[in-house]
Amino acid sequence: MPARRFLGRLAALFAVLLTGGVVTGVLVTGPLGAATSRDVDSPTTHFISSHFASLDESSLNAISWCGSLPVTAIVALAAGACFAWASRSVAPLVQCCSAFLGAALLTVAVRLFVTRPQAYGPAKGFPSGHVLLAVTVFGLLVVLVVRSALPRAPRLAMATGLGSIAVAVACARLLLLDHVLSDVVVSIVLGSAWVAVVATIPWRRSRTGTEVVGDAGSRIEVSDERAVTPDSEHALPRALTEPARRGPRGRSLSRTTPGLSSLPSGRRRRARRARRPRARRSVLIIVQNLPVPFDRRVWLECRALAAAGYDVAVVCPKGPGDPSFDVIDGVALYKYPARTWSSGAAGFVGEYAYSFAMTARLVLRRWRARRFDALQTCNPPDIFWPLGIFFRLVGGTRFVFDHHDLCPELYESRFPGGSRSLYWGLRLLERCTHHTADHVIATNASYREIAIARGGKDASEVTIVRTGPNADQLRRRAAKPDLKRGRRFLVAYIGVMGPQDGVDIVIRAADVIVHTWGREDISFTLMGSGDCFDDLVRLRADLALQDYVQLTGRVPDDVVADVLSTAEIGLSPDPKNALNDVSTMNKTMEYMAFGLPVVAFDLRETRVSARAAAVYAQPNKVGSYAESIVALLDDEPRRKTMGAFGRARIVDELAWNHQAEAYVRVYDTLLGHEQTSTTIEPLDRRRELTA
Repeated sequence: MPARRFLGRLAALFAVLLTGGVVTGVLVTGPLGAATSRDVDSPTTHFISSHFASLDESSLNAISWCGSLPVTAIVALAAGACFAWASRSVAPLVQCCSAFLGAALLTVAVRLFVTRPQAYGPAKGFPSGHVLLAVTVFGLLVVLVVRSALPRAPRLAMATGLGSIAVAVACARLLLLDHVLSDVVVSIVLGSAWVAVVATIPWRRSRTGTEVVGDAGSRIEVSDERAVTPDSEHALPRALTEPARRGPRGRSLSRTTPGLSSLPSGRRRRARRARRPRARRSVLIIVQNLPVPFDRRVWLECRALAAAGYDVAVVCPKGPGDPSFDVIDGVALYKYPARTWSSGAAGFVGEYAYSFAMTARLVLRRWRARRFDALQTCNPPDIFWPLGIFFRLVGGTRFVFDHHDLCPELYESRFPGGSRSLYWGLRLLERCTHHTADHVIATNASYREIAIARGGKDASEVTIVRTGPNADQLRRRAAKPDLKRGRRFLVAYIGVMGPQDGVDIVIRAADVIVHTWGREDISFTLMGSGDCFDDLVRLRADLALQDYVQLTGRVPDDVVADVLSTAEIGLSPDPKNALNDVSTMNKTMEYMAFGLPVVAFDLRETRVSARAAAVYAQPNKVGSYAESIVALLDDEPRRKTMGAFGRARIVDELAWNHQAEAYVRVYDTLLGHEQTSTTIEPLDRRRELTA
């Protein structure tokens, strides 16, 4: 890669990091400042003052001095020169200088935009310059040491020592009370990201498009693995393609590959991988709010891509009992442990920061194992667009945004009367995601309009792919009368139980039906879980409805199918608000797939999906919702007509097989891929139906 292209990509990624640092600083010192100070910074500062006041301040200052500007400058120049001399290449020196200058400029630039008020902690500047410089310089040295040709034991010892210096500087700044915890954490994140940028971008390529991976004395030019084929005119040297000779105990003799033995182990692996032809296009999908395959939409997308000949992988949180890595139906699943965070804005920031860090780690792991041609992110949240920019610059990866939810409206529905600054911050993140994406996948026409009007996308860059159910798998089976618990009727709910889902309306409607109107012939079964599950259990107890309302939590597919095959009505109690009015409810279409009539509030997109398969109550009125349930239960002919209409609409228009073609076409167009198969085989492993 020419030096100017290297510097251009470095500058572009620096701008991305600077934007992220400024946005984080504005949030931490602005709308979230009070919450961060109360919940994070103040308790940490108090703990340090109480337990570490007797530490020798001069020793801490000496450690902190290791992260100062002159020290890190000297270390970067000296270490870069040593690595450059050892490898007979200028690349390590350029990387060290870029790391140091970028960290210094990042600190200065962020401080120009962000000022931490004195009330939130020591006013030493945001972020911590000492920590940012130490993490960047010593972190890059760790990477260079690990990539070196040193023996394993010295490499590990040197890498551990250099990493410990950066950690010690961060701890010293905290113990000296020169910075609060949020300063240090943001500095570590920015420094680590800058190290990843500098260490990942290749220094240069030759005119033939081959990457220089060796040193001057035994350098091997290895073609980009995407371009190497057995008949390529830029094929590898013969020694690289011939089978290695074996020595005693089956060990490979590196003399069969001239110069390969002198390469660092990581470069040797890349050189060997480069000779393998790249058979299939690869797609990586990121999900944050649900594990896969529990997220039904994402799982259908994965299987559609796999059936079309793509190599598919997913990064998502773990579900109960999930392994860290698994392969199901040919889809590789990389999973990180889910964490429970406190409620409120500070909890959301912590959750998303943790998710981003864990996701980035697993995405890089996948990139090392198998480079991907396209990266798809699914929201909420709208925070993964920097990864799209990074991999586009590093490897030309295409970025696709699968728009599941409107995060600004979701925030308004969960926190009525919340901070307008945070709302506009979410609008900014949504805009950045739309702007970064090469293509946007919208779940309905309303989301498509928002992508065009609010996201600035061209109409040709947005495709509607509805979350249609699998009509062959989701269909009515033999009823099980015992699920009605001795009553004449059963009404059912399947879905997430959050503040915006309106499940409390169902319980209050049941109270009106049972206790006010005296209808004791109706059982309610509510399947699913979420943030409000415990509150719903308490509400049921307060209204004395334990005998009538069953809250099952998450249940397997067979239980869901049995309940929906036995019930007379499916419930979609989502209240009317800015989010729900333009969102397509998956549960509504699942009820229709089972031939159930639906009781819902009068929402714009619900009418588009269900049409005559639903009864529409007055928005957000418990009494109207209860009346609609009872009236439909007492009109059996109408129920049958509505159920048949809904099932036919799913089979003829909305089922996933109608949507999968449009979804796969997005990638075929972006990547120029020719399908090798179009048949989606049945699942070979059971899963739970998504809420």
